[in-house]
Amino acid sequence: MDCFRRDRQHSWIVGFLCVALLVIGSQTGTGQLPERNLFNFAFENDFEDNQLGPYLDADWRKDWNWSSVSCIPEPAVLDIVNENDSYYRKFFRGYLEEGKYQPANHGWYWNSRLPSTYKELYFSYDIRFKPGFEWVLGGKIPGISGGKIVSGSKPGVTDGFTVRMMWKDGGKLVFYVYHQDQPLDYGSTYFWGDFTFTSGKWYNITIRVVVNTINNDIASNNGILEGFIDGKLMFQKTDFKFRSLESIEIDNMIISAFFGGNDDSWAAARDEWID
Repeated sequence: MDCFRRDRQHSWIVGFLCVALLVIGSQTGTGQLPERNLFNFAFENDFEDNQLGPYLDADWRKDWNWSSVSCIPEPAVLDIVNENDSYYRKFFRGYLEEGKYQPANHGWYWNSRLPSTYKELYFSYDIRFKPGFEWVLGGKIPGISGGKIVSGSKPGVTDGFTVRMMWKDGGKLVFYVYHQDQPLDYGSTYFWGDFTFTSGKWYNITIRVVVNTINNDIASNNGILEGFIDGKLMFQKTDFKFRSLESIEIDNMIISAFFGGNDDSWAAARDEWID
């Protein structure tokens, strides 16, 4: 991917991007997200110390563990914003340009390494689409990954996995997953039931990933993927083979948003923003 290169912690808030390691064992079976006090936090970001206006390089470095892989076209497309009538004091707003798609041309994309590796992780963030947002065919929003990231081809036995989300036409929400058993070169798509976003409204998205087990070098199809909207379980699948090697665990956050898609039929119909 050609893009501008720039050297630059699970919570229930907007403008916060966070992940947490579950410490209580299995789910309660209620279809609701466990309480916050049941988690150990691996990473949390609330933007409270950031200066309003353009997202400064120094703040970006601090917020994302000195990430070095990024795709933020110039001029800068990220601002730190606050709203007097908002529950959230500060958050970042990213801009998407009319007629553009893919992060090489608009939007943003970076990888932020987690402080350790994990077999089970919840990743949570809040998101709002500009009022009247035109969904077109779809676009990518943040997720997590483990091991070597591949795109546009089936992962090999030494490759890792990615668990990202996409919005689709009409505001539908899907998982977009690269995994060992995917049938096509592109990742597998899984709809979150009949859920659709309403533009202009804040939502909390939380995903849970538990990597599959490996015994005597044999990988089992028992990886777990769950998705929650505002604490309510919307998606569950328990037979993933995310990895073929024991050494591959969850180790990275993919912080991105862009239209696309691989051709201009995915391009933004107007200038948009996402908080």
